[in-house]
Amino acid sequence: MRKRRYEALLPLRYNDGRPIDAQFGGLSVQPNVVRGIWIHEGARYEDELLRYVVDVKELVMGFTVTRPGGTKDVEFESYARLLRQQGKDLGNLPRVPDPEQPRRRWVYVWNTREEAQHFADELQEQTGDNGWRVEPTAAPPSNGPFGPVLFQLARRSDGLALALHPLSLAMIQEAFPEAAPGATNAFVNMQTWGDFLKTQGKLSDLIEEIAPSLTGLSLHQLTDLGYAVIDADTDQTWVYVPPAATVQGQL
Repeated sequence: MRKRRYEALLPLRYNDGRPIDAQFGGLSVQPNVVRGIWIHEGARYEDELLRYVVDVKELVMGFTVTRPGGTKDVEFESYARLLRQQGKDLGNLPRVPDPEQPRRRWVYVWNTREEAQHFADELQEQTGDNGWRVEPTAAPPSNGPFGPVLFQLARRSDGLALALHPLSLAMIQEAFPEAAPGATNAFVNMQTWGDFLKTQGKLSDLIEEIAPSLTGLSLHQLTDLGYAVIDADTDQTWVYVPPAATVQGQL
């Protein structure tokens, strides 16, 4: 059983030396007095304190499946695909920040360890990776889209091809039924790409211009969801913007 320890130091006297008359309904106290000395604005103070230690069972809000060191973007694709195969709505599901990479992506939350372990076992079988494991979470889940949005980048001799991943298209359709993508893929020839680099910036800037038309979402909505551009040949991540809520603290 996992436990969490809390310690509190309660003073016995005020700064002027008067005893503190505190009343409690009931408690157990370690009789040893903790003594401390501190200086504030040139004045020296001496404290006498009692230490209270409380060990409580750690609150578990649910169970997640993750990997040591966190889930890579290409592994997230397999994770999201299996969730959808099991009937989960990628546009609105219970999620918490990944315990291994809390500022990078979401993971799904199961109510029981058994459900999470079943998913981990199936994920191991599908990917051939035995690193997937179940982790309890004390964080309360929030419901929302399962970002980040995934784009696949193919580098060709005549230019760059960018496509919205089918799983992300399904997630957007479920979470934003009013979204109307102009296309699900785009091509930038080498001449245009070279001119863009010279005059406007780098790949992340190009993605900001193209991604809204591929998704039917505003750049603000995409930034909230987070997005990743993955090399179709090497699985390397070229651009990554984490879901906003995992960076700012869970909503």
